[in-house]
Order: sequence, then C-alpha cells, then structure tokens
Amino acid sequence: MEIGAFLGQIDWAVKNGLFKSLDEALKDSSKHGITCVDVSSKHLNTYTPEKLKSELDKHNMYVSSVYFLERIEFRTEQGMKKAVALLRECIDNIEKVGAKRIMVVPQLPEGFNKEENNNFKEAIRELLNEALRYTSGKDIAVTLENFSDTEYPYSTITDIEYWLKEIPGLKYTYDIGNYPLAGVDEIEALKAFVQKTVYVHLKDLKVCSSSNILRRGIYYDSLELGGGFVRIKEALDILKNAGYDGPLIVEINRTFEIYQSTIKSIEYLRSIM
Repeated sequence: MEIGAFLGQIDWAVKNGLFKSLDEALKDSSKHGITCVDVSSKHLNTYTPEKLKSELDKHNMYVSSVYFLERIEFRTEQGMKKAVALLRECIDNIEKVGAKRIMVVPQLPEGFNKEENNNFKEAIRELLNEALRYTSGKDIAVTLENFSDTEYPYSTITDIEYWLKEIPGLKYTYDIGNYPLAGVDEIEALKAFVQKTVYVHLKDLKVCSSSNILRRGIYYDSLELGGGFVRIKEALDILKNAGYDGPLIVEINRTFEIYQSTIKSIEYLRSIM
C-alpha cells in the first residue's frame, strides 16, 4: 500500500505561505513519502491536466483519483444535461492527467427537501451509469464513496449495498471517517465491503465544542491520523489481510494546519503499517 493525500491539502501549504510554489510543496510532500494525490475536477481546470501531470512527474508522483463533486440540478432537463456535460469533461481531463479512477459525489441542489429524495436517487443513477458508459474502454474505474451526511442516499451500509447491487461495474471507495460522522461503525462497514474496496480515504476525528464539521448535532475536528477515535490501525489490518494494495489517501478537513496535519498523519501511518 502506498500513501497519498488530497492535492488541496498540499495546495493549502502554498496559499498559506509554507512554500513559494506548488513545485516546492510537491518536492517536500514527496520527501515525506507521498506518492500520489487525489484531485478535485475543479483542480484540473485550475492547473490544466497537462500542467499538473508535468508538475507531478518531476517528483515521481501521480494522480490516483479525481473526485467529481457538483450540485446536481435534477429538477430540470437542462440541469441534468449540464451535469452530464461536466461529468464527461471531467473524464476527458482524467484521461489527460493519467488517473485511473473517478469518484462521483453528487451534491444536493439548493432548496432540497426530503420529498425529492427519489428524484435525487434517479439523478445519481443516471450519472453513475453515464460515467460507466463514458469510461468504457478507457481503463478508468468509476467509484462511489460513503458520504458523511445521512441526508445523502449513499452514506450508510444499506445505501452502499444498494448502489453496488443496482449499478453493475460500480466500484467502492471506503472512507473510514465518513462512517462515524454518519453514525455508522467504521469497522463493521469495512468488513461488509472490503472485498469490493478499490480505494481508501483515511481521516481521523474527535468530538469538539465547535468546528467546520457538524453532523447529527455534534461538532467534530478532522485532525491528524492517530489523534482521534477512528480505528485506523484495525482497518489497515483488515485491508492487509484482504489483500488490498491500493493507495491510502490521507484526508484532513480542518481549516488550519492542514499540511502539518497531513505530514503528521503520514508519520503515524508509517509507524503502524
């Protein structure tokens, strides 16, 4: 298993003056053992796939996955057409940057109410099927992760079971920290899906009095791995025993010391792997 991080966490270090350039930040990241980055579809528009690939190649790094996180205006035909067009553009950019995975993360539109849930699920189905059609023959896996908010119909064990059964060819990204945020046991979930897991996000959490993460009436801090209550080592043991050999992506969702927490997380992972 190799260790990666979200490009946004490395980019944060540049924007906050820790490094003068992305090149300098990637050099330091590589020195600490980061071999791959998880990238937003929007990053591929900011840097262009060719420029980002060139920057990463200099440090023997690569894009392991791209996540497509967009509000889906499913209420109108025009809204769905726009979502499909953005999805196809994302996949085209993934080919250019050389990534092998796309994670589709459909977001609720403004003013969503629970009565629209079935319509939202149909929109998700349409996007996932379109992603599978458009990636056919391109050596790009289409994945869905368990989301952290139970308002979304892909956050619980039952939800993930449903989608993996409903969409043949769909792969699974295991996000260990999103399960407790959704009130689900992270180890029980991993045991349910370990054989279908092709990608892993690792985040740790602790309950706090105030933060940028509020789920089920509880505030959480997304801190460095090993600093919270999420059972990281137990999960890694299960993944190893199941033969998982894909990337482990460190995810930090706090608003401060993001890069520093990333590096501490890598040190922790090395100590338990």
